[in-house]
Amino acid sequence: MPARAHPPSPSIAGPGFPANTNSVALVLGTLSMKNADDRGYARSLAMRISSWLSAAGIGHRIITDETVVRGGLSDAKVAILPLNPSPPPDELAALQAYVRHGGKLIVFFGTDKSVAELMNIRLGVYRANGKLNSFSFTRGAPPHIPPRIAQNSPVIFSALPASGDGAVIASWNSDDPRRPPEPAWIKTRNGFWMTHVLLDGDVENKKQMLRALIGDLAPETWTTMAAYWHARAGTRSAFERNLDDLVAQTPSASAKAAHTLAQQARTTFGAMQTAWQAASYPQSIAHGLLLQSIIANLYARGQAPARDHVRGIWVQNGTGLYPGNWPRTCREIADAGFNTIIPFVQSPGFAHYASAVSARSPTYHAYGDQLSACTAAAKAANVRVHAWKICWNMENAAPGIIQDLRRKGRLQKSDNGISLPWLCPSHPDNRALELDAICEIARNYDVQGIQLDFIRYRDSHHCFCDGCRLRFERATGRRVARWPADAHSGARAGEFKRWRAERISSFVREARQAVRQINPSIQLSAAVYGYYPRCIDSIGQDWGSWLAQGDIDFLCPMNYTTDMKLFTKWTRNELALPNAIGRIFPGIGVTATESRLDAVQTIDQIRAVRREGATGFTLFDLNDTLASDILPLLRLGVTSDAGK
Repeated sequence: MPARAHPPSPSIAGPGFPANTNSVALVLGTLSMKNADDRGYARSLAMRISSWLSAAGIGHRIITDETVVRGGLSDAKVAILPLNPSPPPDELAALQAYVRHGGKLIVFFGTDKSVAELMNIRLGVYRANGKLNSFSFTRGAPPHIPPRIAQNSPVIFSALPASGDGAVIASWNSDDPRRPPEPAWIKTRNGFWMTHVLLDGDVENKKQMLRALIGDLAPETWTTMAAYWHARAGTRSAFERNLDDLVAQTPSASAKAAHTLAQQARTTFGAMQTAWQAASYPQSIAHGLLLQSIIANLYARGQAPARDHVRGIWVQNGTGLYPGNWPRTCREIADAGFNTIIPFVQSPGFAHYASAVSARSPTYHAYGDQLSACTAAAKAANVRVHAWKICWNMENAAPGIIQDLRRKGRLQKSDNGISLPWLCPSHPDNRALELDAICEIARNYDVQGIQLDFIRYRDSHHCFCDGCRLRFERATGRRVARWPADAHSGARAGEFKRWRAERISSFVREARQAVRQINPSIQLSAAVYGYYPRCIDSIGQDWGSWLAQGDIDFLCPMNYTTDMKLFTKWTRNELALPNAIGRIFPGIGVTATESRLDAVQTIDQIRAVRREGATGFTLFDLNDTLASDILPLLRLGVTSDAGK
């Protein structure tokens, strides 16, 4: 079919404007966390909530525990603690003063007795709850809150109201009907308390929940939230011009649906304006949300598909959308217009398939050989499978295995002498182990490719183990006078960085040669950092040379950002490298920690990839959000069957 012009992005899906950012403060867990890994997890939770707040029209600012200690909550109506389990005494005193002066808290997964007392909460115990699947709100919950929200929480820290002023407003639902309900949310005079953190999934309902909770604690925020949606829609004339453009760009096959949607949009726009003028702010927001959905649907229908392009999805959980039912997952992926999946199946610590190289995972024991099930289902659905293999990273391996590897000197060591649960890429036994795993997949499974992930060092501070020193000195014929100082930042630093990067590059070459000998039709690819060439020195990943020398079949740079200019810049730079066209399929971070994209933003990044000349893309990653909120709109145009 002839190419169609791409319609402009709809204004309703634009960034809008920041509402009052003084009313809500989101507190990063810094002082209240035990170590760097915990702080990293707390940050990821906070950034996720921040993205939801922004998308919900809730202006806010992000502060740290240190800022709280310095009185940084003084002008906030509501403070959100996404994961701040152990606040030190000075922070606790600041929180107590804040509440004493009328401030309200929303606390997630609180475990500190003093914080619980401040919130009139009686703490229970930490419980593993693998069968929890959602929580449902009671009639005592704030107005405008969704009745039920899906969330598979593996653990909770149980809690109850400590006095008559508090009430359980939501309880957990379980897969086990015999299980008695447990509190999920508690309301007290000082705010709200959730017995777990807020995980990904069911995003629109969680955004609405945040609106309802914050609106209940600080009713004046309803005005600013409604103003956000009112401003995004624009004036009547601007809205009509935008709507006419979208309808004009819709192909003739969808003309009837487009006109119906346009009429719905006009009606909804009018209802939103009427509610705004009547100061019915929650209703105005509801109409704004519906208007956004209608416009996004119309925009999606105006997108042209691309023939013979790679349309891939990473599957991080390794089981698909429905554990134990790969056929259903593969059918839904194919129906959405995708032709390639990259399921995680192996790391040095465990495998989701019948491996003789790595320990078989709990997932394998629960659901069977996931790679075998996936490849069979994908073949029936005409979807290609590239097995996702993590390299070097042993962070999820059993402690006994890590201890044995440490004793044998096979783990990466930092420049200050601390070992890391990552295999050293220069150690011959580690390279042989990783190569055996790759060959096992190529030899035993009907895959179309194998994708290497973490094919790098942890960071610029690794690896400076004794083995690296010995092998570097042998390779260069010179001793390092001051190890590791000279190699890290001294006289030998440049030389060592090149040697270090070559350890990764040579492994990629060896892996490709080994796979080719087993089955020349199997492709070897890699998920790589999108910051080339800076990643050469920082993590030893010189993937530009892999392209130039033909050592890799294709690459998926992880260009995870919500900034369209930055995404386009990265993609353009990557595609300008030698041998890049046809072998670079940029990664789009729909639900990545670094970026949270809605359907319109995802479409815009796919459009950018195609404009820059790439012949494919890969989405991160397959989960309930992608399946329910993104794929249904992509299949209307940009990944429709017409592009196969």
